Amino acid sequence: MRLVLVTRQFWPQNGEAETALVNLGNFLHQADCEIHVLTARWETHWPVHFTFRNFEVTRLAHPSTKGWGQIWYMRRLARWLVSHREEYDAVLVSSGRHDAFSAITSRKQHGRPVLVRFEESGPDGDCRWHAKAPFGEKIRNTVFQADHLIASGEAVYQEMVRHGYPTESTTVVPNGVPVIKKRDPELRSEVRAALSEVHRVLRLSENSPLVLYAGPMRESNRVLDLVSAWPKVLEHHPTAKLWLVGQGEQAAEIWTLVRDLGLRDSVIMVGTFDDLSPVLQATDVFVVPEGRGQPSTFTLTAMGAGVPIVAGEGASSASVTSRQTNMFTFSEGHVDGLAEALLFVLQSGPVVQDRIRRGIQEVERRNSIELMGQRHIHLLKKYLSH
Repeated sequence: MRLVLVTRQFWPQNGEAETALVNLGNFLHQADCEIHVLTARWETHWPVHFTFRNFEVTRLAHPSTKGWGQIWYMRRLARWLVSHREEYDAVLVSSGRHDAFSAITSRKQHGRPVLVRFEESGPDGDCRWHAKAPFGEKIRNTVFQADHLIASGEAVYQEMVRHGYPTESTTVVPNGVPVIKKRDPELRSEVRAALSEVHRVLRLSENSPLVLYAGPMRESNRVLDLVSAWPKVLEHHPTAKLWLVGQGEQAAEIWTLVRDLGLRDSVIMVGTFDDLSPVLQATDVFVVPEGRGQPSTFTLTAMGAGVPIVAGEGASSASVTSRQTNMFTFSEGHVDGLAEALLFVLQSGPVVQDRIRRGIQEVERRNSIELMGQRHIHLLKKYLSH
């Protein structure tokens, strides 16, 4: 099977959807699939063609001109799919937006099945985007014509149902992440030592608690709440470190708050990592400040790595079955509650260890890479046999 994975962002951009696609691509490659990633060339000095791990990657130019840049990129994407149609068997698109529109509207010319993944629910998901974006309704109606839609979790699927998406051609395939059986204390020390050698800002003593946030720097993720809660954690753990992993439009505002609160020595904005898994070996708590409809890929990765989770709980979070495993929750937007949840996890060893074991079991049962990969293979073979 030869598969084109279409994603607007890819390495060195490393968000949750991109991580899920890399996990999927690795599994499909091991299952003897040929993977070709088609993505945007956001910087002119980036190479057009290169190999990332086991994937061939092609970047298409994306002009920076607002509006026209989007249109030109969509045209280039459609032309590539048509002109290279003999080189692949199916198309899998990440996100039901402009790229899905191009892949579907050019399908008569390239003749290959198009499957579209809906990666996220809530204010930043595809359903909300279709409702508010220019030409969103037109793109939405075109996405309805995809050969199949894939929801990355139950919360995404339920949102699609509420907004009238075609359930008869939609399948829930939860994102898959690596799973470990048990954390290795020696590896924790080794990773901390290695990180300290990379850069002085990443220096960690053996006994310093490390709290990790990984995700977009945007308002809906409530990173400002996390920074605001941090001084209370420092009152009890003066050597604790908070690492903020990610990028986004709110990064400057977050850094301003860090500076104004005098937290520059303990709150570190570290950018991004190619692979979060090694960093998680050095982490004591993974924190999700917002209440989400379902755990993100990064959250699941932390859970599968045996890291306890502190997560916001909002009205949309009731469907998250993992909250009964190793998640410790607080009311979203309650800064003191966030600080208290972090302190509880840092100070409650036996309870935390029990939750960690159950969390690993939950991820292994529902969110393994193998399960995600096999379900995608089943869907792809179904449409290739037509």
